[in-house]
Amino acid sequence: MSRRILHALNSSRRTYRVAEFCCIPLEYQDRVIGFHGQDCSRLMRQRVTMLNTLRGYLKQEGVRLSEKFFAQDDWKQQLAGKKVSDTLRAIIEAFRPAIDALAEGEAELIERLRGLEDARTELLESVPSIGMLSAMTVVSALDDAKRFDNRKCVANYGALTPTIFQTGNEVHLGRINRDGRQEVRRVMLQCAHVLVRMKSPASRPLREFFLRTERQTGSKKKAIVALARKLLTVCYGMLKSGKAFDPSKVEAKPPRRKASNAPARESTGQRVRTYQLNRVA
Repeated sequence: MSRRILHALNSSRRTYRVAEFCCIPLEYQDRVIGFHGQDCSRLMRQRVTMLNTLRGYLKQEGVRLSEKFFAQDDWKQQLAGKKVSDTLRAIIEAFRPAIDALAEGEAELIERLRGLEDARTELLESVPSIGMLSAMTVVSALDDAKRFDNRKCVANYGALTPTIFQTGNEVHLGRINRDGRQEVRRVMLQCAHVLVRMKSPASRPLREFFLRTERQTGSKKKAIVALARKLLTVCYGMLKSGKAFDPSKVEAKPPRRKASNAPARESTGQRVRTYQLNRVA
């Protein structure tokens, strides 16, 4: 047996054990709300990793799949009809049980989560682009919103604050800090990507905040991160006050930078014209 098939079989066995481990019994449903985000993310990442591995193997043999090929209901039948080598056929057959087990475990966990009722999750679902799983992830991570001093502490807890490099009086902001709840950051970033494409009236203030931040920073990625932080702070305010989402109370303008008292520098053209005038005089 070739090393390629052995690697695929070992990967499928490890993935199948993860799927069995994440199927939480019914008597422990009270603990699901604390770990559902990590479990769902683990299942989803493993399943997507295996599908992308199959896509790469097929690409090596000249078989290119469409972007939403695995989202179709009959992708297994279509994949069985592809002309591939016997080695790749064995790899596909080894991956299929693990992919099915991951999909079943993910669907079972989602069904059990739907049976859990919490007024706080229903409150957060009123925010555009935030669904049941996203709301439960935020609720399980923040727990009691009053334990945070302000929204900056919540953003730092959700791993959505920039890294600060300070030397004396000079302060430079780097990439977002990874010290925090990674599942909250992933969920908020996904919600931010969804909200950018929404056209509902309730999402208009948040969408305008994204567009203004994108024009100000000149980067779509930075604007997405800023929008994710905005969503997290909005959820924090709602959990703290107990009130539903109100689009009129969302500030669409990004925070402005403080104006500096230093005199503005002259451009190169202004300095050249000033030199010419002084020379003529």
